Amino acid sequence: MGTFKLGKLTLRSLFSKPATVRYPYEKRDFEKLFPQLRGHVVNDIDTCILCGMCQRACPVGAITVDRKGGDWTIDPYRCIQCASCTHECPKDCLSMDVHTTEPTCELHVITMHKEVAAKPAAKAAGAKAAGADKAAAKPKRELTPEQQARVEAAKKAAAAKKAAKAAEAGGDAPEAAPVASAASPADDERAKKMEEKLANMDPEKAAKVRAALAAKAAKDAAK
Repeated sequence: MGTFKLGKLTLRSLFSKPATVRYPYEKRDFEKLFPQLRGHVVNDIDTCILCGMCQRACPVGAITVDRKGGDWTIDPYRCIQCASCTHECPKDCLSMDVHTTEPTCELHVITMHKEVAAKPAAKAAGAKAAGADKAAAKPKRELTPEQQARVEAAKKAAAAKKAAKAAEAGGDAPEAAPVASAASPADDERAKKMEEKLANMDPEKAAKVRAALAAKAAKDAAK
């Protein structure tokens, strides 16, 4: 029984075509025999928008996208033909060809270039000018009565300080000494306590309080 099966197989092999071909001199029709074969990645560079989704989806980092330079590069010898990039492409410009990468003695990468339109400088300048006009047209912020009082107190304190410096420079310092010495011990104690409170306050708030006290003192001295 076994001899009969073996003889049948032998006779069939003698009168049928061989199962293999003389590669690379003969090649099979892969498009018909293996339509789903994943050979290598093909990119339609005219449809590609250089978004970089394929680069992020590639698990081995075989794809590099330079959006500014307009270059799309793939290393065919690092690619593992997983087709992840083709699934993630938003424009469907990537596909898998059934033919594998040709054998070679030297490794190389494939780079495709696409001209990228530069942003017009005039448009950018116009947008910048429009932003400047918008900022200039912004209405001035109105101060509250409390803020106005603080500003006035600060101005008065600065004026009093300037007047004191001018008087000291003009030789009026001896006349100011009796006024300072006329202060009572109670006033000195009150001023000391105020300084201690100001030291524990927020620096910005303390500066405003000092300015208000200085303005009040200058107003009282003017009277």
